[in-house]
Amino acid sequence: MITLSAGQFAAFDQIETQRFYESAASYLRDNLPEATEDFTPIELVDHVADCHQIANWLGIESETGIVKVACLSFGPQPEFYQTPEIYSYITEPGAYPEGRLDTVVEALESASGTM
Repeated sequence: MITLSAGQFAAFDQIETQRFYESAASYLRDNLPEATEDFTPIELVDHVADCHQIANWLGIESETGIVKVACLSFGPQPEFYQTPEIYSYITEPGAYPEGRLDTVVEALESASGTM
């Protein structure tokens, strides 16, 4: 039987998180080429990591939600989450932040005419 320490589990978690960041960065590069063209691969991975922190601050934990926050960070309102009304709407007690983020995405797309 193999026994793994807490440190080994933490290392596995860190590797998995880095792989997610790299995958998300690749997705952004493929789907938002103009917005990401000035980023080096390392800078884009770091940007995804920053967006992960923002998503968690908003109560968003899924990989899909993190990628949505990253996509929005390249939109017309890159700091959308700092708008008091949007922040309150997403983080309202009892709300489902992932679903609220989808509504924000739809509203921003509608307002910018990119639907």
